[in-house]
Amino acid sequence: REKLLKHVGTRHENVHAGHITLNFRPTDEDEKHFDSLEGKPIAFDVTHHAHDPNMGVQAVRVSGLGDWHQKQPHTHITFSTAHKVKPVKSNELLSNIEGDKIKPLKLNGTFTRIKK
Repeated sequence: REKLLKHVGTRHENVHAGHITLNFRPTDEDEKHFDSLEGKPIAFDVTHHAHDPNMGVQAVRVSGLGDWHQKQPHTHITFSTAHKVKPVKSNELLSNIEGDKIKPLKLNGTFTRIKK
C-alpha cells in the first residue's frame, strides 16, 4: 500500500488503496476456486490513474492478474474518495474514463477473501 501511495499520491482525504475487488457476488463455482487460492501470492501491475474531482473519487487500473475469476468490469483499486463519497463510485468513474497511463508499478500481495 505504501509503495502505491508513494507512486501515485492521493487526491482526497479518505484513503482506501487496500484491496482489489475481483468478484462482488461470487457463484458457488467461484467460491470453490477462491478457496484454492487463499493465501497464495499474487502479482499485478498498476497501469492507469483515474481521477475526477467533481465525482470526488480516485482509482488506479490494474492488470496482469490472470485467471482469478474476475467479474468486475474494471479491475482496479479505489485509491481515495472525498468526504461522504463511497468507494463504489470508482466503478462509475472507470466506466466513463480510461485514466492516464502511468509508469507501470509492479506490486505483490497475498490472495485473501473478504466476505460480506
